[in-house]
Amino acid sequence: MKRLFMAAVFGVAFLLAGCGDDGIYGDYKNEQYGLILKISEKNIEFKGKTLAVESWSNNEKEKTYAARVNASGYKMNMRFVKKGNDVVYQGALFKAD
Repeated sequence: MKRLFMAAVFGVAFLLAGCGDDGIYGDYKNEQYGLILKISEKNIEFKGKTLAVESWSNNEKEKTYAARVNASGYKMNMRFVKKGNDVVYQGALFKAD
């Protein structure tokens, strides 16, 4: 019973860890527009605003990540695609900083 409980705890911890070992968390910069994108488990900073992340979902096979955020009273989804060490958001490439 203890082994089953420990396996369940580790499984839940892995799922709650967000995006895994090569996840999306980090700082990125778009060279063309000079925009900074900072992604963490709890917040996303973009265009001078801090958006609170309510939940994450991802597709490891396609390397896509979606964050459900609360932006000034309304909720929206932000979708990211991981390209190597870089991230694509709304068609713009953000290089790892």
